[in-house]
Amino acid sequence: MSHTVESSLSFFSPVSSKLASSNTNKNEKEINQTTEVLLPLSPLFDATIDDDYLAVQSLLSKNYDVNTKDIDGITALHLCAFFNCVATCDTLCARRAFVNAKDNQLLTPLFYACKTNCSTIVRTLVDHGADCDAQNKNWQTPLHICALSSDASSATYIIHHVTNVDTTDQYGLTALHYACMNGNIEMVKLLIDAGANVNLCDRKHNYPLHYASTKGSTEILNILLKSHANPNCINDQGLTPLHLCIIGNHIDCIRKLLDSNANVNARTHHGSLPIHLAAYLGNIDTFDLLNNHSKAPKLTETDEQGNVCIHLK
Repeated sequence: MSHTVESSLSFFSPVSSKLASSNTNKNEKEINQTTEVLLPLSPLFDATIDDDYLAVQSLLSKNYDVNTKDIDGITALHLCAFFNCVATCDTLCARRAFVNAKDNQLLTPLFYACKTNCSTIVRTLVDHGADCDAQNKNWQTPLHICALSSDASSATYIIHHVTNVDTTDQYGLTALHYACMNGNIEMVKLLIDAGANVNLCDRKHNYPLHYASTKGSTEILNILLKSHANPNCINDQGLTPLHLCIIGNHIDCIRKLLDSNANVNARTHHGSLPIHLAAYLGNIDTFDLLNNHSKAPKLTETDEQGNVCIHLK
């Protein structure tokens, strides 16, 4: 159903390699001959990863360029944000490090801080003028990245500096879509309170309610429905949230949707009713729940291939 979202954010791999290199130097300097040989870090980068702000101050006092970049376009401030080096971040910002420097993936330090949920550094970067509307190569904003975390601690510092909370990535996904697919309840609440549109679809016509239904989050489902999300929204396969809850066997979500007037007679583009899916998947409790609904379809109703429920069970 969903697009392939880079939820792991694999484009952070260059900075992860720097961590691997740094850890190798710090430990026994043993190099696995089957892995790629990593180049040593610059003195500024080494000191930054160690959060040795005194060493950083010493280097900068000797006219070391605070905004120097490596071959991946990464600066010391990017590393601070990724490794949660609070003291060094303060030092770099005080020495006028460029807070909106972009690496080769168009990621600013704010993206890195949001990825690792370093809320203190997020606040510092925002206070020093970080662009909260910046977009990376996949058109994601820092708010998208915050939505992939487990809470909303970092997002609280940037939400009021964002021009449009409904900015979409290359797949048409908003931060609210991300939060729903990730099951981030606090982020869903924060976004809706900030005016996020619960009835925006992505390029495959999936709505936030589709992602919440796939995730099986009753609480997010309830929040969206209370915010007037359409319980009968349809994606490009003709799937409604009810179909997706049945596929995932999320019975509490199914009950909530039925209580919210979800259409038990909605058909997919293959002609499948919700009760057909329940029968096919062998979800007896769900089948009985649908069959006992006041608007339940007749058990003789067929799908596109002419199957009735008795054939599918």
